[in-house]
Amino acid sequence: MLVSACASMPNGGHRADGITEALFRDNVDRYWLAYADNVGRQGAEAQKRELAELQTHKGDIRSSIKIALIYGMPNSALRDPAKAAPMINELLGRNLHIAPRTLLSLLRDHLAERERLLTRADGLQQKLNELREIDNTMIKRDRSK
Repeated sequence: MLVSACASMPNGGHRADGITEALFRDNVDRYWLAYADNVGRQGAEAQKRELAELQTHKGDIRSSIKIALIYGMPNSALRDPAKAAPMINELLGRNLHIAPRTLLSLLRDHLAERERLLTRADGLQQKLNELREIDNTMIKRDRSK
């Protein structure tokens, strides 16, 4: 509706005071934030239907962004960081509007930090297991004396 209103304005909606452009940018920003919020609110079945529909529009940039959000959002039932990360990196190489670009950048950073923390947790768990093994060995040695 906003876009059609802009089209009917002189100069294709470009007002000298920038009000129309600001309204359009604000609307785009809200759209992507609302979509990201909605991903987590949907159940798994609704996300599967959404994903199936989006995958029929493979070349569409908006669909690609939405798919990356479904796979990457922490509260998504279909969360799959292994699929999300390369999609996000590919999308960030494109010329995107600031709202989806910022959202994808934050999501990429979140996924990278989560991976770093998981790797660190695995290393700490391995050290803990080694310490338990040393403790068990010492207990066995003390019992055999």
